[in-house]
Amino acid sequence: MTEDTLVREDILLREDEGAIATLTLNNPGKLNALSEAMLATLQAALDDIAASRSVRVVILRAAGKAFCAGHDLREMTAARQAPDGGLAYFETLFATCGRMMTSIVKLPQPVIAEVHGIATAAGCQLVASCDLAVAASYHVDAANPVRALADIVGGWTSVMPLLPGEAAMLLDLVAMRMVTTVALASWRAARYPENAAYILRNLPASSAGLAALTALGRGRDWRDLA
Repeated sequence: MTEDTLVREDILLREDEGAIATLTLNNPGKLNALSEAMLATLQAALDDIAASRSVRVVILRAAGKAFCAGHDLREMTAARQAPDGGLAYFETLFATCGRMMTSIVKLPQPVIAEVHGIATAAGCQLVASCDLAVAASYHVDAANPVRALADIVGGWTSVMPLLPGEAAMLLDLVAMRMVTTVALASWRAARYPENAAYILRNLPASSAGLAALTALGRGRDWRDLA
């Protein structure tokens, strides 16, 4: 794998730009399910990155409307037709999946999950295996920028309430993430014009969301606007 190139596989994209390796789950028709092929492809990419001296950070993202829907239910259902009811298959599947997620945890480089859509079952475990996850900034509706944030943060705070200072900073942090998306995407598109369409895919939504949040004013507590 060479740096500064975009390599497209059937179900996985890997883009190396300098010290950043971006892995994109690329099977949107199946909601990026963790099929046998997806697990094997991810494992191979992680093994390659673990041995790399040039990659310093990994971003894990996904194409389509979902981040990852978990295991491939069609493969699991088919496996139940085996004489053992799928026992051997499931033991192998979960061991394979566990190894892949453990590889993320043990990877020398930090892994950031860029979650733009649903992440359910093993897909949620995939996110939890990463060192850091960002999600809220991808769900800002320019027409009502607080509504989706309130749903996401409400789910989080039902388990781990935010401190008053954290709540007060939330909108500014989300806006800052959008500033980063707009600035870096524009810079990368100028540097790699052949991949500009792919790089700029989130720019319109980020720009619109950023404008909507800016209109609310800085230092606002999201709870006062929900």
